[in-house]
Amino acid sequence: MLLAMLLLQLLSQRYDFPSPVNVDFFFLVIVYFAVNSSFIRTMVMATVLGLISDCLSGGIIGVFSFSRILASFLVNQASRFIDFRRPVFVFFTVFLSLVFANTVAAFFLFLIMELTPTITLIVFQPLATAGLALVLINFKPTRRYINVP
Repeated sequence: MLLAMLLLQLLSQRYDFPSPVNVDFFFLVIVYFAVNSSFIRTMVMATVLGLISDCLSGGIIGVFSFSRILASFLVNQASRFIDFRRPVFVFFTVFLSLVFANTVAAFFLFLIMELTPTITLIVFQPLATAGLALVLINFKPTRRYINVP
């Protein structure tokens, strides 16, 4: 499942699909590791996937990597207090953490390159990604795979 999401992210960034909103499959993998792994594994995975994402996007290396590391740290620390058996908590965890990560990245892109943040990056991508997480969490094999009853 994780390998499929990584492959989908690579394909979606390699080929420009005619979609106004891109789902961030890498971020779903990062949230998975933040919820199910140790702190160190989470930070390493967020760093690696963030750097790969930066390299594939052709932008400034490190901007999205840094924002993903911050978001994964927050999810990793908060995951001890969140009941992921309830899909609404999965949705809001993915949505709010991706809004935070994209806002941090947009802030640095504004400071460095004077790019104005778009609503697609701040709102629509997190909504699409959280919606996919909601679909995946309700899929029975996925629930068993991520240890959610």
